Amino acid sequence: MEPWTLRRVTVRDLDVALRERGNGPPVLLVHGNASSSVWWEPTLDRVPHTWHWLAPDLRGRGETIGPSAGWTIPSLARDLVGVL
Repeated sequence: MEPWTLRRVTVRDLDVALRERGNGPPVLLVHGNASSSVWWEPTLDRVPHTWHWLAPDLRGRGETIGPSAGWTIPSLARDLVGVL
């Protein structure tokens, strides 16, 4: 089974760090407010490759680079839509 990978995607004003694995329909994994996508690494080690698993670092967390302002639910939702 292929390992998960870490890559970067540009979403509006952010350089988003994104852990991902697999191919197929996307599944978005969203970490909690005091965490990062690192929290999902044990899960990504075990999931089937028949789905496209996406675990981004949210604005201001983990390895995502960009403005730390705008931590509202609507702005975080827009960031996640941009990742998809």
